[in-house]
Amino acid sequence: MAIFNFLKTAKNQKFHIETRYYDPVKEDVLKRVKDLEDMQGSDPESIKKRMAYKLKRRGDHELKRKIRQKEMRRYFIRMLVLLIVLLMITYLVLVRYLPMLTEVLDKSTSLN
Repeated sequence: MAIFNFLKTAKNQKFHIETRYYDPVKEDVLKRVKDLEDMQGSDPESIKKRMAYKLKRRGDHELKRKIRQKEMRRYFIRMLVLLIVLLMITYLVLVRYLPMLTEVLDKSTSLN
């Protein structure tokens, strides 16, 4: 038997792969549709899924609201600090340079 295999010439091996396409958006849509279909109905499992879904969404909304409030608070504190700094700078400039400015204006009006 080995003699007959020895006389045969070897053929090249062929590589074949099936292409697979993955669309994450499509997968997400299909998952949502399946979840929504599972929520329809009056059996206890559907009711549990509906309640869990609503609680989850409400929790997400509250979390987003809290994060937004925190961001707005930081924004207003920054604006308040900036306003205070600008007012202090304005006050210091006026205190330091206003007397010199009034002297210059008095001299210019007295010359005319």
